[in-house]
Order: sequence, then structure tokens, then C-alpha cells
Amino acid sequence: MRRIAQTNVAHWNPVLHHEGEMIGLFYKVGPSVYGWKTHYVTSNDGGLGWRMPRELVTNEKLPRGPVKNRIIRLSNGDWLAPGSIEKNNHWETTGMPLLTALPTAVKPG
Repeated sequence: MRRIAQTNVAHWNPVLHHEGEMIGLFYKVGPSVYGWKTHYVTSNDGGLGWRMPRELVTNEKLPRGPVKNRIIRLSNGDWLAPGSIEKNNHWETTGMPLLTALPTAVKPG
């Protein structure tokens, strides 16, 4: 799994999700919670091989995607990714439909 490591950058709050042979690992990259970027890496063969990691949403101001909590599969098949936005004096919870952010290659179905 050294494929996802970036030199001299902290990696935070991994979330592992699988459906059948597809495994997705979502994680935050950055020096602190205020500058995180969400990245992901996927395997379509049960974890034997992994694609190169990518940023979930390029140039996003706020981190998206799951944070520490598992992805919830809704009855219609969509994924919901519980998360939070942390600020200096408080944090806010979010629950965004993950499918709005995921590239087609990662979406279930």
C-alpha cells in the first residue's frame, strides 16, 4: 500500500469501502485539518492491484468525501459519505451524496 504515500505530507482519517471486488480507500492529505485535500485509491480485483491515487475533487476549498466514518449505501444504490468541516472554534457535520463527487470509474453499479 506504499503506493498512496506522499513524502513529507501527513495522511489522515482513512475510510475503507468495498462492494464485491471493488475496494476504495478514501483519505485526507495535508499538514493540518484546515488544509486537507481528499484523495482516493481503488482496486477492482479485491485488493491485488491498485490504481494510482487521485484527488477526489480538484481545487475544492473544503474537504469532501468520508471522514473516519463508513460510507452508507442508500436503498437506491447511491453512497452517502458522512463528514465534517472543522474550523478554529467549532466543527460542522455534513452528509453529502458521495456520487456527486466521485468520478464515473469509482461509482458503484
